[in-house]
Formats: sequence, structure tokens, C-alpha cells
Amino acid sequence: MAGTLRSPRQPEGGGLLLLMAGWSKGCEAYRDQMKRLVAGVPDAATVDLSLVKLPEGCLLFPGEDLTDLTKLRDGHAVTRTFRRHARKIGFNIKFHWIRASHLTILLDGGQPVHVVAKRAGHDPVTLLRSYARWTRKTDARVAEAIADMSKMTTV
Repeated sequence: MAGTLRSPRQPEGGGLLLLMAGWSKGCEAYRDQMKRLVAGVPDAATVDLSLVKLPEGCLLFPGEDLTDLTKLRDGHAVTRTFRRHARKIGFNIKFHWIRASHLTILLDGGQPVHVVAKRAGHDPVTLLRSYARWTRKTDARVAEAIADMSKMTTV
């Protein structure tokens, strides 16, 4: 499955996105760049960046000026930046599609709705209305539950 990307079934998203290993490496490289910034290490220097600790709550996409790595930049700016970088490497995807896939995977994996809702910054009703998607796995579980109920006998 590595190296596979499938577009959403609908333009609004909702499809399961599997990210290429290269995308993950790109995020790691960006994180290393932030570690260099925090430690004051020049780009050309060879150092063990695993020794550099980022601030508690450090974000992948911090504010524009990089003075506070725990402050989120404008959400629209994150989306535009993500989309621009995705297109550079040949992907026409939106950051929100990955968010939707992430939340759907958590729900599909049996994580409690209230936990996933808190992670997403939503109440459970909004989460279920917006992110609970049909997947083959959930469809199979529902079919199995219906089959089990039909086998029950009543006295």
C-alpha cells in the first residue's frame, strides 16, 4: 500500500488517503528545519538533531514568523501552503482531506466518539455529521451485526 494515493470519491473529500512515504519524509525534513532554528544550528552543519527538543506543544505548521512554534498560523494560510507544496510534488489534495481521513480512520478503528471529537475540536454531534463516513470495514461490521441478530432466537 505504500506509495499509493487515491483521490476522494467526492470533491468535498471523504475518501481514504494513503500518503506516500516521501510525503512523511518531507514533513520530517521540515521538523528538522524547525529543530535547527530552535538550536541555532546552520543548515550546512552535520549534527544529531534527535538531541534537540522542540517546545512543548510545538506545531507542524506554526505561525508565519516562527517566533512562537506553539501558535498556529492562519488556517487558510496552512491550507494554501499545504496545497502549494502538494502540487509541487504532483499531488492535487487538500489538507482538510487528510484531516477527514484521519478522523474517519480513528472512528472506524473503534476510538470513542467523544475522544475523536475533542481531538478535532468539535462536539460529538458535529463530528459524526461531518466526518463519520461509510467504509468497507464499517459496512462489513454492520452486516455482521445484522447477521448475528438474525441468528438470535426468542423464547
